[in-house]
Amino acid sequence: MSKGTFSYRPQARIDISESAEYIAQDSPDVAVAFVRAVADTCRALAEMPEMGVQRDYENPALLEARMMPVRGYHKYLIFYIPHHHNHIDVLRVLHGSRDLPTLLGT
Repeated sequence: MSKGTFSYRPQARIDISESAEYIAQDSPDVAVAFVRAVADTCRALAEMPEMGVQRDYENPALLEARMMPVRGYHKYLIFYIPHHHNHIDVLRVLHGSRDLPTLLGT
């Protein structure tokens, strides 16, 4: 199996940073582990993009989007679009308790 690659959209980078800052208020070490877990999950998704769940979104830009929980942080969800050649484009990384339809523009 070839190694997959991934890229973060600017908003995904903001999401990860904001989540890590929030987690770091209680535990800086857990915040670092969270950021690593996001990257590790994205790598795994890039190698097997079909692992994530495809949902129905009203937004046509999300037609191919999939969702997968962050490994070890299952309340956080990675929203991504798979591309050919084992690459994914990470759209958002959000806590599941947030208003996902509004944040995703659905």
